[in-house]
Amino acid sequence: MDFEAIYDEIARHARMDTGNTAHLANLKYWVNRAQDDVYAANPKWWFLKDEYTLTPVVGTRRYAFPATNVDSEAYPLALLDTDSVRVGTTSPLRYVSTDDLDNYDWDWVIEANSTGSPFWYTITGTKLALSKFPSAEWIAANPTIYIRGWSRLADMSEKTDESRIPDGWRQVLSEGGLWRAFRERGDSDWKDQRALFYNKLEEMKALCRSGHPMSGPVRAPLPFQFTGRRGSNVRD
Repeated sequence: MDFEAIYDEIARHARMDTGNTAHLANLKYWVNRAQDDVYAANPKWWFLKDEYTLTPVVGTRRYAFPATNVDSEAYPLALLDTDSVRVGTTSPLRYVSTDDLDNYDWDWVIEANSTGSPFWYTITGTKLALSKFPSAEWIAANPTIYIRGWSRLADMSEKTDESRIPDGWRQVLSEGGLWRAFRERGDSDWKDQRALFYNKLEEMKALCRSGHPMSGPVRAPLPFQFTGRRGSNVRD
């Protein structure tokens, strides 16, 4: 179910014309805002989990979060899994929160201004900061830092674009776009449609919490059907 299929479905139910430039712009905007709602409901959806790498540089301690994953896909890292940072496959770097640094500020200053083998790190804004400036010897033995985390849901623009939301769940974007279409049109049913959308989000979250296969690597589609109500001003 690509971008075009989603906004076409909304257009059919809301009696909008995708050949109308203004209608099409609104439809696309509403689908992307529904996607934002899905992200806001849980920035750690399992389908946003990605693997990333950083290449350490001699004399550089702070590194921006990666803009692409290990498959070179443009899914920038938004949230870091702090337990996942490793050099090689078996040597973790210990995470120290900035709150913890308040307990040993002097040790942090000493570490941060020295060169050698980093053994812990912290997060400052959207950067990963190593405990030491990595030495050439350390980088020779550890040319890559491996991390995992969660990417953002990017806006769709082209008709063939596909959301990272698994296909079996993308119907929720139709629900989220339709209540906005109803509200824009002044339809009295828009609040009911919005409630359906947020109920669907709760279903998704509950399934993830319950250990449903859709919360893990198995990506079988869920039996979601379009439940949007046609507005009171719309005729079949």
